[in-house]
Amino acid sequence: MKFHWVPHLSVVMATLFGAIALLTACGGASAVAPDPTAEAPAATEVVHADVVAIPPSTLTLSATLWTQTSLEYAGLTRMVFQAATALLDDAAADPQWQALVEYELPEAVGDAGALPPAVIVDLDETIMDNSAYQAWRVVHGIEYSRDTWNAWALDAEAGLVPGALEFLQACDAMDIAVFYVSNRYAETEAATIENLEQLGVPLPDDAAGYMLFREERPEWAASDKTARRQAVAQNYRVIMLVGDAIGDFFESGGFDAPGDAWQSHWGTRWWVLPNAQYGGWNRVEVPEGVDPMAPWLERLRSWDGP
Repeated sequence: MKFHWVPHLSVVMATLFGAIALLTACGGASAVAPDPTAEAPAATEVVHADVVAIPPSTLTLSATLWTQTSLEYAGLTRMVFQAATALLDDAAADPQWQALVEYELPEAVGDAGALPPAVIVDLDETIMDNSAYQAWRVVHGIEYSRDTWNAWALDAEAGLVPGALEFLQACDAMDIAVFYVSNRYAETEAATIENLEQLGVPLPDDAAGYMLFREERPEWAASDKTARRQAVAQNYRVIMLVGDAIGDFFESGGFDAPGDAWQSHWGTRWWVLPNAQYGGWNRVEVPEGVDPMAPWLERLRSWDGP
């Protein structure tokens, strides 16, 4: 994960209050009743207020507030997990039900239908709610770093995404193995297991064997999860993938967005959770000397206006 610098909230607020004070001061000198005899300007001469470039941190602030406080977010996540739970029985019983794209299936596996069923879930913003870490970054103007992220993970204070626990409990009751394929770093695995146990997540006695974390093996050093999904598929038929980013479903760097053949996977084999706080969609390169907001604004599909 790569995040851009977030200015201290006090700086943002000071800027806003300063702008308000300036507008008030400017308006105070000319706050007189309009001249009723003055000619109204033509439509083409109407002057609009300048568009204020909002720093990227505001996106994080709004997204984090939405995640933590909105009923809509909780409703969406519960809807995803409840719909996935409703299909678990059919998925487990159908030997042809397979969630992995063909190029990720291990060649050595023969009859995948004879293998026991399993689901692969991401952790962060899929099972575990890390919005408190995001909020800390917003309040203090801290850029993402591996050190602060690991410190958060080692504190084992993440919450649960609404609906996740009930889904995991349903898998446990049906003897469907759950593998946690996460880009958390290997050094946080023990603390993550502790965190999940505190949240009441049903875990097997050898829980570490079901955690496939980044850098746990040399071939798992990259953020791409293909090799880890293939490791699970050696011994299990993967019936569902659950995540909050495209990389939780297929390797986007080497595989174009799935065509028509894969569209039916959404809502049957692939289940995506909403995450407006971070992801590949908000990673932009800002060249030296360029307005920091310019690359963000260029990506918008905007109305031309009246």
